Parts: sequence; C-alpha cells; structure tokens
Amino acid sequence: MTIPEITFPNEDKDFIKNPYPYLKELRNSSPIHYDKLSGLNLITHFEDVKEIQKSKNFSSSEPRTT
Repeated sequence: MTIPEITFPNEDKDFIKNPYPYLKELRNSSPIHYDKLSGLNLITHFEDVKEIQKSKNFSSSEPRTT
C-alpha cells in the first residue's frame, strides 16, 4: 500500500481559520497520509484510530529500523 504524502498548509491563513474543508478532503481521498514536515502518519477515520489503539501491531515503544 502506498501512503500519500502531504504537507499541512499550517501557515495558510484560510487553513488556520477553517481547517475542516482540508481535513474533509484528506478523509475522502485516503484514510492514511504521511506528513513530510512532521514525519508522522495521519489517520483520518475515527474507527481506524480506535482499531489501531487496540492493536498490538502499532506501538511507539517498538524500536525503529531504517
């Protein structure tokens, strides 16, 4: 699975005033995005977040490999 890369327009005045249309587009286009600036994956569906929290396959305590 290829995860789309994004960069949040966090300095865009319209985004700061109202980020919801941008976030809606992210949810509609793909449930998982990689933010290049922060180096984090963004999960946009609440049900997916709940499943990830339950899973032992996802953990910040695991060592990272390169």
